[in-house]
Amino acid sequence: MYKLGTSLLAVGTLACLACASVVQAQQTSSKLPAEDGRDACGISLQAEVLPRALVALTLTGSCLPNETIVLHHSGLMVSLKTDSSGIVKIIVPALVEKAIFIATYHNGDGALTMIDVPDMARYQRIVLQWQGAKGVQLHVYKDGAGYGTEGHFWSQTGALYADKPDEDSGFFWLLGDAKQPDGFHAEIASFPAQKLLDTQAGSLSIETEITAENCGRTIAVELFMRATDLKSDTQLSNESSSRKLTLFVPECDMVGNFIAMKNVIENLNLSSIQ
Repeated sequence: MYKLGTSLLAVGTLACLACASVVQAQQTSSKLPAEDGRDACGISLQAEVLPRALVALTLTGSCLPNETIVLHHSGLMVSLKTDSSGIVKIIVPALVEKAIFIATYHNGDGALTMIDVPDMARYQRIVLQWQGAKGVQLHVYKDGAGYGTEGHFWSQTGALYADKPDEDSGFFWLLGDAKQPDGFHAEIASFPAQKLLDTQAGSLSIETEITAENCGRTIAVELFMRATDLKSDTQLSNESSSRKLTLFVPECDMVGNFIAMKNVIENLNLSSIQ
């Protein structure tokens, strides 16, 4: 069983070995070694860079149809499922410029790919991830806005900066297979880096609806940021920026209501969670 904040030994080892060559590789794909030495049935993981520092991933494993996999990327963990042909496709916001993606199956098979994402320097990304419970959400409130008012943004509203073209506007991205009851899920809030450096008014909250599936439970979540320091051109991606939080969901007679962990991050800028 995977747990948040942990990774497979093979995953960590291959990721470290790959770092030495990732600078030269536009894209490199490798299979993880199977635990018992078997051939990993032609498993491959391919990557393509898209606008807004997004990466399109295609995992292929013809002899592993309808299988659960966990995708790892710079601290991110999300659960996915291959289709009847052993294929799964997903688009992921990159969290570092020299990006490594690792897909692992429960039987120990897997694949790794590396790709340069130069546009990542233009963005700062806040990641919220959790396991099992549905409906955990990131919400951004600008200039003291209230829920549902102008200046309140989340995955169901428009872009954070409506006066900017798509590549210069903030957006939210949901990841993970909602059909997996014990799977890993994530939401990523993406902001133009320069815009955040210029912004002093704004806060981020974690919210969830009380449902029959999560009522009376606690939900462990992890929050972290990946960003480029525009003042020094260095990557801020160390583990010290990770925060583990717990949502205590009320009992089931409160189903249909919402709870919020407010002002988890205030003054959305680089110094707020470092």
